[in-house]
Amino acid sequence: MGLFKKLALYISVIIIYIALVNTSPETQFNLTREDGLFENTSAIAFFFAFIIFTYLFFKSKNLDNLFFGIKTKRNVFYGLLALLFLISCGEEISWGQRIFGWSTPESLMEMNAQNETNFHNLWLFQASNKDGSSKSFMELFLNMGRLYTIFWMIYCVLIPVACFVSVQFKKFITHIGIPIVPLWIGAFFVVNYLALYGTIYGFHSQLDEANRIIEVRESLQAVGFLLFALYSLWYYKKIIQNQ
Repeated sequence: MGLFKKLALYISVIIIYIALVNTSPETQFNLTREDGLFENTSAIAFFFAFIIFTYLFFKSKNLDNLFFGIKTKRNVFYGLLALLFLISCGEEISWGQRIFGWSTPESLMEMNAQNETNFHNLWLFQASNKDGSSKSFMELFLNMGRLYTIFWMIYCVLIPVACFVSVQFKKFITHIGIPIVPLWIGAFFVVNYLALYGTIYGFHSQLDEANRIIEVRESLQAVGFLLFALYSLWYYKKIIQNQ
């Protein structure tokens, strides 16, 4: 992707946030509600990322694959990424509960903050306890959104930057077999993160509006992973053509 297209991609992220906060509360709610535009975008992006990495997992038998230095028939990390995005897609749509209309089991309903069939809304992963009390600093690290942020910061930003700076570190990551995220996709995640908090603090968003804006961040994160999946597919085809 050329420089102009990359800049246009980053600017479009910022425009999405600014456009959302300048709409009415009703429009914001409709766009960010359950099964709304942004949540559906997340589910679709995760689903196609799952499809692409599943395809790459089975096609990777044509590559020289390593898993922590051990040669493998297929790229294990492609399989792990496919599994991660399948789970992410399933969680976004509560594993089809709202699509097919089944009820949440009683035992899960009591443990789930939204009474749905998913795991990321369990009280264990919420920012507060069921009784409304605040959680401890360590307990807050179990927040699913925070865990996802830690994941993309390490995998999509810190590792690619370290690989760019250090040839030895890149050799180490290659020896492990981890697919390296290109810097421009890492920058997409950073721009999304900065645009989120820049919008919240720059426009003095209230709690309800801030929570709606966070849905946009989650949706764009899913798009970022889809971009990585598409890049990985392009990179695989490039390797095959050069063999």
